[in-house]
Amino acid sequence: MITPPYDVISPSEQDEYHERHPQNVIRLELSKIYPEDTETENRYTRAAESFRSWLETGILKRDGDPAFYVTEIDFTEDGTLRTRFGFIALVGLEDFEGGGILPHEKTFSATKADRLRLMGACKANFSPVFSLFSDPGEKILGALSTAIRGIEPDVRFEDLKGCRHRLWRLTDPRLHTDMAEKLADGSLYIADGHHRYETALAYRNRVASKRGILGGDDPSNYIMMFLSSLDDSGLTIRPVHRLVCDVPQQAIEGFLDKAQTCFHVERLQSHGLNRTEVENGSFPGPEHTFVMKKEEAEKI
Repeated sequence: MITPPYDVISPSEQDEYHERHPQNVIRLELSKIYPEDTETENRYTRAAESFRSWLETGILKRDGDPAFYVTEIDFTEDGTLRTRFGFIALVGLEDFEGGGILPHEKTFSATKADRLRLMGACKANFSPVFSLFSDPGEKILGALSTAIRGIEPDVRFEDLKGCRHRLWRLTDPRLHTDMAEKLADGSLYIADGHHRYETALAYRNRVASKRGILGGDDPSNYIMMFLSSLDDSGLTIRPVHRLVCDVPQQAIEGFLDKAQTCFHVERLQSHGLNRTEVENGSFPGPEHTFVMKKEEAEKI
């Protein structure tokens, strides 16, 4: 039933997940679009119908007790086996101005509109926002690791990328309170899922506009998050290659001098590489490379 987050699924992978199993969660997360779709019959209404049907028939079951879901993911990075540790929990929504939850990306209105239509139809989160927290003394990691020590995972599986996943269900309310208190004074940094988070804010505001003031325990006030520690040895953050073109002169003056305060900067000769080769990453240089067109670099 597993599938990656909607925004990393290619059209061919979408087809593959649909074909793997009639109850694959792709039918909720990223249902297909058909030419004959209408306002009343479309990918969102089909997702809502699948979700309702799966709940009614027991394919999906609501957990009877509040729980944290601790996860371990084994993956290979640069030939080295790594394990990332974290947990899934409900997190109270708040606007970014409050400083408790911090973004680092701009978002796109069309993507948020898509996710809002899905959330409005299904009244559910289907994939968690990936957020990071600071835990230098490993108080949180330590408590969760102790809680699952010697216990077999409730779920284990290997995904199509070869990553091995394990999940434990922890229902001890004392542990929940302890974790909440440890996290209360810090900030959460959104690593992935800005559109999902902002969509949840928009949905909460929509519900509040219809109902008035929402109670503190109203589900619209919360979002599902996967929380991982910035201090976890298994956390790996990789750069995204960027090709910068047609940059105005005033925007790039002194860029390399400023960049050198935070980055190692090396000028690379293109040797006739074309744009397609650069975008495909087939350019001479280290694996983590920021690329600027020669004519733009020469202006600096």
